[in-house]
Amino acid sequence: MAKNKKIWISLGTITAIAGISTIGTLTYLLANNKNKIDNTKQNENLAKMDQLIEKIKTELTANNDLSDSQITALNLNFFNWLNNEKKILDNTKNINDLNLEELITKIETHFSTYQNQYNGLVNLKNKILVVTNLINEYSIPEEVEDKDLIVVNALADLNNANDEEKEKYNSQDLSVLEDGLVNLDHVYQAQLQILNNNKQRIQAEKTNLNQIIAEVQQIIDSNTDTANNPEVTEKLAKLKEILSLAKNSYVNNYVSLSTLESTKNNLSTAKSEFEASIQNNN
Repeated sequence: MAKNKKIWISLGTITAIAGISTIGTLTYLLANNKNKIDNTKQNENLAKMDQLIEKIKTELTANNDLSDSQITALNLNFFNWLNNEKKILDNTKNINDLNLEELITKIETHFSTYQNQYNGLVNLKNKILVVTNLINEYSIPEEVEDKDLIVVNALADLNNANDEEKEKYNSQDLSVLEDGLVNLDHVYQAQLQILNNNKQRIQAEKTNLNQIIAEVQQIIDSNTDTANNPEVTEKLAKLKEILSLAKNSYVNNYVSLSTLESTKNNLSTAKSEFEASIQNNN
């Protein structure tokens, strides 16, 4: 009986030792496997971050515009920041000491901010250029005496808005850039509509004026011999004078709508007076 008891004790001891050994082995295997998983995940994050950095550098290079100091400064600031982050990474002896997921998120956040700032600069710059082109399209030479006040006032508003936004362009404050774009676009759209409407009305008035010019020219060509009738001769001379002014207004690229309307009315009146004098002297 005592012998059997010893056997059972021995078996129990062996079983306990085996159990402890098995648990220890499993613990080691699990820990080792976890380390492998952690290392694999870390390596994946490291590769992901390297790809992200290369992608950013490529975009920075594509975005760089040496002729624009604001864009150049923005790119340089972000590039320097990114290089500093890369140096920290490169100088870390044990990569496991870094939280790469957190670092990736940090870089992505900063890059998103950079992209918004860059787009804000580019969008405002493009709008300033669009406004400048519109100003150049409708600009009136200084030597023109009878300037179209509708155009003059519209250009003044566009110039003032453009000058204000050029100052805001020097800021890298995203909210300032966005507000500047909205304000400039609002002025641009409003003045563009005014200028286009004025241009269309001028074209319509020129069409009407040209029709009257053709009618008057035909009347003059049909009444070349008025020497025996002083009144008709006087009316004809007046008609020719007003016709000459009307032709000048018609070909004038800077003529105002009010001048065209006045010229058309004067020509119509002179035409009617001449026709009346012809009838009265027949």
